[in-house]
Amino acid sequence: MNMSIRNYFAIFFSLLIFFSCSNNDDDGGPTIPVVQVDAPEFVKPDSTIFITVTATVPGLLAADGITGILSEGEGTLTRTSLQGENTTTGRADFEFVAGTMENTTALLTFSVLDQIGASASNEIEVTITDLEIKQVVVLNEGNFLSANGSAGLYDIKEGSSDPSAYPASATIQQAITHQEKIYMVTNAPDQVVVLNTELEQENVINEGLDNPVDFAAIDDFGYVSNWGDISAAFGENPESYIALVDLTTNEVYDSVLLESRPQGLLAHQGRIYIALEGSNTVAILNPVNNTLLDITVEPGPSEFVVDGLGMVWVLCTSGALVEIDPSDFSVGMTIDGLTNRGYSERLAINGTGNMIYFLGGTNGSFTGLTTVYSVDLTTQQVSPFIEDAFALYGIGVNPESNDIYLGDSNAFQSTGTGFRYDAQGNKIAEFPTGIGPNGFLFIIGDN
Repeated sequence: MNMSIRNYFAIFFSLLIFFSCSNNDDDGGPTIPVVQVDAPEFVKPDSTIFITVTATVPGLLAADGITGILSEGEGTLTRTSLQGENTTTGRADFEFVAGTMENTTALLTFSVLDQIGASASNEIEVTITDLEIKQVVVLNEGNFLSANGSAGLYDIKEGSSDPSAYPASATIQQAITHQEKIYMVTNAPDQVVVLNTELEQENVINEGLDNPVDFAAIDDFGYVSNWGDISAAFGENPESYIALVDLTTNEVYDSVLLESRPQGLLAHQGRIYIALEGSNTVAILNPVNNTLLDITVEPGPSEFVVDGLGMVWVLCTSGALVEIDPSDFSVGMTIDGLTNRGYSERLAINGTGNMIYFLGGTNGSFTGLTTVYSVDLTTQQVSPFIEDAFALYGIGVNPESNDIYLGDSNAFQSTGTGFRYDAQGNKIAEFPTGIGPNGFLFIIGDN
């Protein structure tokens, strides 16, 4: 309803109060402020992390309507930007500089206030630690439609490996860690498996998914990219979508349709980046209102990383690495001429965020590639880094040591092999994996 505030001020104000106290409004919008926080779970002593707070309010966001304080612990929390005053949605960016004490926690509280007095807050806990990554979860994809994927464990200190610590009985696509849990996306069956960091299953999300590929999360909400019906996924009108998951109930509650087949997802600064691999587009989802912004990149965007300056980089199957500025979603530098191949494209970034590694080479099959390339983001120099007679299928970088982990599929003829290299490209270790190792998660151990 469009009303003139000048002519109907009293009625309008009364309606605002009524809607702010009701359970739902006619448009399905929030009746109390909704506060979402996107922040790393760990930070090294005396170092900085970046936090984004997004809010939706029933009225209009008050001036200075998003604030944050350090409730407990040591460190400094500073708001660096605020957008959305006098609108129903807002965003604020913060920097948190941790204290010098190791093995402590910081409790950060973020609050939102709108112009009719409605308020809400959200607390997050950040662990201050030197990381001490002691074990690696190896994601073993398994053979296509054979339901023999698994998650393995590699103990860094002992050098021991348990390739099938968690038998997934499915094809594993991707997994991430979020709020001290592992969210693992699988096909055959289509599901997201919720595990603890000891690889003990806690829950399964298996409704509302159709050929799921990747997972991202902000606060208590998850986002799953889905190809949809496989018969339409490669056509001009795919049935692809993002499934929206309430992580408190582990249920899919809604979806957002996509115009092209998706692949990788990234949660960064309050937005979900979606690589629409079937096009030349990256879609950016605003979780506050579930709207999409499309930006044009090189053809075949597939996988994302974030560099040390907070810039987003997307690897495209057409052989390009494209920079995206999250402050205004503009496309920056493009590094092209890369020898990556579609469906085996994988990339990772080191702990300091200045060196990207990707898989490439001459093997154009689905079974793996032959070479690890490095991209120095300071000089934009692309160089062969590790070369051997590999069938490389997975890559990861330990953010603490900068050791590079590689998964060799052995052409899917048998179980795979894991390799560990130092930052100079020297092989440190070799260990057995399950079938088709396609990725690695780095788990912080007890002190």
